Amino acid sequence: MTAIIHLQGHLGKDVTINSVNGKPVVNFLLATNERLKDGEKTTWWRLSYWNTISDKLKACLKKGSPLQVVASLKTPTIYTDQQGSNRVQLDGNVLHFGFPPFGNKKNEEKTSSPQTEKVRGSEPFAEDDYLPF
Repeated sequence: MTAIIHLQGHLGKDVTINSVNGKPVVNFLLATNERLKDGEKTTWWRLSYWNTISDKLKACLKKGSPLQVVASLKTPTIYTDQQGSNRVQLDGNVLHFGFPPFGNKKNEEKTSSPQTEKVRGSEPFAEDDYLPF
């Protein structure tokens, strides 16, 4: 049985592209944040995307880029870090990905998203507007 997860986060560094048995694979770190009462907790995910369009993705996926993924979760690995603390390594294979409508402040100032653009005719009707149906 495979666990499927949906994640939204930001890339921790630029993606790397490798070749395994002649197949291209994109490897990247995704940081997801969880808001808690006393602050914020960041979880890091090591993800791989196996596809022939991996070369085209490298131009789009840079450190800090927002990203949504649907991935199959591998069995978590427990290891000891340099400080002697036990840590869990979370790995997954990306099945689908997309670019969410959120991002960092610098990108939001330069480009507008569909959610923030005002669409003509999108104002609500006034009470005295007549609708013939």
